[in-house]
Order: sequence, then C-alpha cells, then structure tokens
Amino acid sequence: GYIGVNQSIYIEQNKAQVGLVNSVGNSSSVVIKIYDTKTEDIYYRSEQVRPGSILHIAVLEKEVEKTEDLELEYTLYDQEGKEAGTFSVNAVFLKIE
Repeated sequence: GYIGVNQSIYIEQNKAQVGLVNSVGNSSSVVIKIYDTKTEDIYYRSEQVRPGSILHIAVLEKEVEKTEDLELEYTLYDQEGKEAGTFSVNAVFLKIE
C-alpha cells in the first residue's frame, strides 16, 4: 500500500493543501495531524481516512502565523482500530498571502 502527501503544503487563510492519498491496497486507515513542534499547538487533526480515499484540503482550527515549526505526521490504524505506528512527513509549509 501507499500513503502520500504533498511535499510542499500551501496554506491559504485556514486551508492547507495536504493532498493525502491512502491507496486502495492499504489495510490501514490513516489520521494526519499538523502541529507546531515548538509550542505543541495542534492546527489540524483529521478523521480516519480509509484505504482508497483522498483528503485534498485540511481546514485548520486557527490561523498559522509562521510556518517554520509546522510538522505533519500521520498515524496508521489497523482494521481493529489499533495504532500501528506514527510517522513524520518531511513536508515544507508555504503560506500564500
């Protein structure tokens, strides 16, 4: 299976273009989280995205002031709903004014 997200994530107002793909062949659902590594503020946490699904846009809970410390991570959940690992994505966040 394949999990993909955009390497460059553009943020416009409160929307982040994450481009999450959870391919059909996967056995896991995925939850993504966008947060600030310094303050631990969580800007976004998705519902479980099932195999064969795409999440284009993440609607952020608050406005992002600066993008330097933002990180996207995803957590995999198996069919029983148990956590099967959390992974950090090396994505660059870019703010569109």
